Amino acid sequence: SFNPMGDEIVFHSSVASRIVSLPRARRGVRPMLQEFHSSISESREPSLSGEEALKALAIVLAAYRSADEGGEVLLSPV
Repeated sequence: SFNPMGDEIVFHSSVASRIVSLPRARRGVRPMLQEFHSSISESREPSLSGEEALKALAIVLAAYRSADEGGEVLLSPV
């Protein structure tokens, strides 16, 4: 299971579950929101462009779809 604002991910399999703690820099969406806020406050471009963010989102959504459907999902060019 995964909580986007959390600090860990729980992996489940048919035989066991495993908890993985995320490093502070990788914890949820909070660092992304802080970077976005800072870019606005400092009148600069964010570290990740909108185009690159859309590509990353497409990958994440494909991963969710793959997990839901239990198979391979092909990505379309963004």
